[in-house]
Amino acid sequence: WGMAFSQDDIHSGTSAAFVTPYQMPGYYWLLTPLFLLGDNAELSFWLNYTNTIENPTNLYVMVQTSQGWESLHSFNTPAQTNVYASPIELSLADYANQLVRVAFVYYANWEAVPVAIDEFSISAGSGLAAVQNLIIEQIDGNIRLSWDSVLGATSYKVLASETPEGEQSDLSESGSFSQNMNRIIWTIPASDQGFFRVKAFSND
Repeated sequence: WGMAFSQDDIHSGTSAAFVTPYQMPGYYWLLTPLFLLGDNAELSFWLNYTNTIENPTNLYVMVQTSQGWESLHSFNTPAQTNVYASPIELSLADYANQLVRVAFVYYANWEAVPVAIDEFSISAGSGLAAVQNLIIEQIDGNIRLSWDSVLGATSYKVLASETPEGEQSDLSESGSFSQNMNRIIWTIPASDQGFFRVKAFSND
């Protein structure tokens, strides 16, 4: 891993972390310092990554705790291609109150393509509980999402993607929010979007 200087490999600013396959075959690790995580912490970064059946590229996100290394997420299918199209957000809630290190592990081989990572961050954690009892319905040409209101939440964000691990788009402003007793309801005209994620936020 090194620094990218070509603007094609940078999302913002003047540089990004960059790795190429033009090295000895092997696993190349990019390690972070140790972080003490709060509740509902989240890992966020922008990824310049392409993968095809003809040119497979393997990138793994690993987490180290006192128990050793474990996999957080793997990028190794064509559906996961993300050329700085949207931020990647991975939950670290399972590691609350632990001291952890994150690693990006790239397997260099002649079939792989270069990978760049930019704007890496780990949130301190919102302290809000995750959204519970999410229901998705198709009603009269609309998609309706509903979920239990989250204690302390002042707003919600609705993210959508075409595949379970594909690029996520923020559709919050495209739909309309309402509330019925303890249920939050969000409605949008039906489209090809098929996979949704809802996050709660507090302005405090």
